[in-house]
Amino acid sequence: MKEEDDTPKMFKCSSTGKPAPTYEWRKDGKVFVNSLQITSNTMTGELIIIKPEVVNFGTFQCFASNKHGSAMAAPFKVKRAVVMSFIDTQEERRVEATQYKEMSIPCTGKPKCVPGNECFIEWLIGEGTSNKVVETSRIAVDKDGTLHFLYVELADESSTAVPYACGRNNELMKALYKGGNVIMTVKKVTNPSHVKPKVLFSQDVTGLLGGEVELQCIFSGYPLPEIAWFSPENTSIQPSSKYSFVGGTFRRNLKIKTLSGSDEGSYICSAINRRGKVNARIYLNVTSKPRFPEGQIFESQVVPRGDNAVFRCNMESMRYEIHPTRPIWRRNGIELNPRQIGSSSSQKYHLSDDGTILTIKNVQNPGDSCNIMCQTSNVIIDVNGDDAEASTYADAFLRVIDPITVQLLTQSQFEIDAPEPLSMTCSATTDPSVPKLSFKWSLLGADNVTYYDHNTLTSKPFVSFNIDMTNLTIDPAMVKMDNDDDKVRAVTGTYRVNISHTHDWEMISFEITSNIKPAIKAPAGFDLWIIGVILGVIVLLIVVIVIICTLYRNRGRKKPVDKKKDSSFSDLSRADGEKTPLDKISLSDVVKPLKSDDDSSTGDSDDDADMTKLNEDRSFR
Repeated sequence: MKEEDDTPKMFKCSSTGKPAPTYEWRKDGKVFVNSLQITSNTMTGELIIIKPEVVNFGTFQCFASNKHGSAMAAPFKVKRAVVMSFIDTQEERRVEATQYKEMSIPCTGKPKCVPGNECFIEWLIGEGTSNKVVETSRIAVDKDGTLHFLYVELADESSTAVPYACGRNNELMKALYKGGNVIMTVKKVTNPSHVKPKVLFSQDVTGLLGGEVELQCIFSGYPLPEIAWFSPENTSIQPSSKYSFVGGTFRRNLKIKTLSGSDEGSYICSAINRRGKVNARIYLNVTSKPRFPEGQIFESQVVPRGDNAVFRCNMESMRYEIHPTRPIWRRNGIELNPRQIGSSSSQKYHLSDDGTILTIKNVQNPGDSCNIMCQTSNVIIDVNGDDAEASTYADAFLRVIDPITVQLLTQSQFEIDAPEPLSMTCSATTDPSVPKLSFKWSLLGADNVTYYDHNTLTSKPFVSFNIDMTNLTIDPAMVKMDNDDDKVRAVTGTYRVNISHTHDWEMISFEITSNIKPAIKAPAGFDLWIIGVILGVIVLLIVVIVIICTLYRNRGRKKPVDKKKDSSFSDLSRADGEKTPLDKISLSDVVKPLKSDDDSSTGDSDDDADMTKLNEDRSFR
């Protein structure tokens, strides 16, 4: 603002809270006192600067407070608008130019001008300040204030009576200060020749994220060259919602709007005429004060009593720029000092090693409900092209509420052995400021595999709920099974109810068991022919085992006499009284009954003869 400006300026500070907050303004860190020049309103948050004097300029900040805490807005500066006189107003400069050649005249001794975005260099011709040099396709003024003739004509010559002069204009103050005179003489050329383009001005620029920026390329040449622009991706730039050319059809000044990180890079401006082509490269640096990564914010929190509250202030700078400073943390507008922060269990506040995460432990109500603010800074290029420290302030509110408390109204364990209905009921309370509690039931089956979520469970015919979902009734008789035991087993398991709202949750369980054992049944789809095959295999195995056992018993026995050796053996009978051991009889032998002792047919036989043994010559002994 300019001093003694009699146009009132109003600044509005607004905040939400319950009860409604009151406001306090501070200037340069001290409580502001109303005066004839500046007034503030504690109820509306308005600050009105009526007619500022030098002592009224400075840094202002707004605070909003109620019984739960205080919040603070980011500070802002009210500066005095200034434009000063040139230091060389009495000096006269003389320059010589050649027709059809370029000529550049710098603006020297430029005075201080604040604010930079309201200050411009203008070139004047003749006496006074009303006759401005108008920019044309052949005449241009660059960002440094230099006057360029892309090629000179005889009409460009000036004199002591009609000199050139540069002026500093402050649009905010509506003030223009004029510098020293410049006399330019022009040498005439009778046979002009074509001149190849030449870069007279190009300059790297810095733009703020989300803002706009102007790139400038000035080329000389005869005839005047055509100018084309190319993006960092080497694509031709044409007028659009993103790009526009300032100054008519000259295409010397390219404006880029709504800057993003992807706009950063090297832009090429190219000039071409009959004699050749030349390029200039301009680097656009997109900068920003500290900011949160995309998708992240500094969030207010509602935390149940006894839990920990965690705030994250992990801001970042733009790519390739210096990382923001370590955050400064404030509680209700007052900076937390090192004595309040530590890692011991007795300290309320704990910071991560890099200072970006603040944990408030074991929060209590109402003492820990408060406003939390973090502040970080980095260095950017301001509107005057100078390095400047830029700070970002982020604030959030911590509200501590009563946690969810759950009470069982029925027993938590049931054992059932008949399809009779049973009910499970619970009750829950929480902080009165929280919206209605949500109850969601689920079932984890007795086999720990079968699981029904809330939506699935509510669709089952064997369950029903009351209106507020605090009671679940199970009726096994409604299970679609024929056997009562199966119906009972189908409803057993762990029933869970999740009780929650936006900021807290609790879970309780009900166990339903049964001592009914499932009947052994063939698996579903087990065909009878498969059972028959299995039984046949079992019978076959039994037969094989019997044969093996029989053969094992006969192992090691002597072979019977080979009757084919001597057919006369078959007519011999055994001696009287001799018995044939059963264990010596082959399975193929036929056992005949022995005759009595008085059988006369054997009376002449030798009692000592062993009719079952053979001599070495195969005759009986």
